[in-house]
Amino acid sequence: MFLHYLNHFRRKWLGFAVIFLFLLACEASYFFIQNHLADGLLGMQIARAEEPAADVAVPTELSFVDTAYRRFTVDLTERADWLLSQKVYLVAGYAIHLPAETAFSFLPSSEQTVLNRRAVRRFIESELASLVETAAQDVSISLDDAGIHFDGIAVTGRSIDTVLLMQRIEQAITTGAHELDIPYYDVSPRVRIGTALQQQGIQDMLASIVMDYSGSADGRTHNIHAAAAKVSAQLIQPDEEYSFNEALFPLSQRFFVDQPVIVGGQFVPELGGGVCQVSSAVFRAALAAGLPITEQSSHSVKVVYYQPPGLDAAVYPGQKDLKFKNDTGAPVLLQAVAEGETVRVALYGTRDGRTAHMQGPFYPDGSPVTDVSKYDLRYLWQRELTNTAGETITENYAARYNR
Repeated sequence: MFLHYLNHFRRKWLGFAVIFLFLLACEASYFFIQNHLADGLLGMQIARAEEPAADVAVPTELSFVDTAYRRFTVDLTERADWLLSQKVYLVAGYAIHLPAETAFSFLPSSEQTVLNRRAVRRFIESELASLVETAAQDVSISLDDAGIHFDGIAVTGRSIDTVLLMQRIEQAITTGAHELDIPYYDVSPRVRIGTALQQQGIQDMLASIVMDYSGSADGRTHNIHAAAAKVSAQLIQPDEEYSFNEALFPLSQRFFVDQPVIVGGQFVPELGGGVCQVSSAVFRAALAAGLPITEQSSHSVKVVYYQPPGLDAAVYPGQKDLKFKNDTGAPVLLQAVAEGETVRVALYGTRDGRTAHMQGPFYPDGSPVTDVSKYDLRYLWQRELTNTAGETITENYAARYNR
């Protein structure tokens, strides 16, 4: 009798052990496949049955928003490989996704459309990245008896956050949304600064910006190159107020040519036409570095070369100037380089913990500008500045054009 009960006890607990090991294997398989086969390897996905996926509502097109004024639209009717048809089988409390051609008639199943992650990843890496990603550019800076020397110019690059973008695409496809923001992360350049400059307080890159002036006349391009060379390599001392006019003017006919400038709302040829491209780039760099802007004016006429609109800085001797103050407690070094049809400006100094983030452009009523090709004349930008005390201040920068 004792042996009978002992054998019964053993069989009972052996059954419990088998069930336990089966459930443990299911749990381990679930985490393995979720973590290692997320891109649809073998066409199989597993999800908990108590968390069913929503039906896919496929939009006809999807807009990838780079900025409020730049986006890329994909016609999903031409991207048939983005979606896969799958069957969902319920097994042991889990929903197992398999290709639609599989057939296990003895299991309960349903049809479902899912995102082909491999195809979408190929689109991101081979198409979208080439349109929006930029490579970081390195710089070496030194000081000797002849002055300050630059080898290159520091430019912060950016790359698509592919993991986050995949999640946003999947969510957009699932919910039927028609647009999504492209997420990025910064790629920092390598900045090598010589000992002599480091001892003066030039330790880090504070900001770098790039502006494009494609389509400019040869004379305007010439003046931009000359202006960038003239204002570059300037040290701005602590508590000093920088004046772009003082750095650039007077102009010499040896280096500058006549090109259109805006005078009284009209375009007239004058020496140095186009130098405002450089002052606008310096303005944007100062904004990005979180430096206080003490004087700035937009042009009276909206000019196509200053994109996005609303962040241009017009300069004209005796009338309009660009000024900002160095309140970092250490010198700030300005570098400007014009090559081809782009002008780049970088500021170097000592970081003190402040951060600056630009938002815009907005219309005066606060709504975002979504199409700068429309001929709008009033724009608003906001700078969210977090100071060294951790306080966040919002500053408004408005531009009003007459035409």
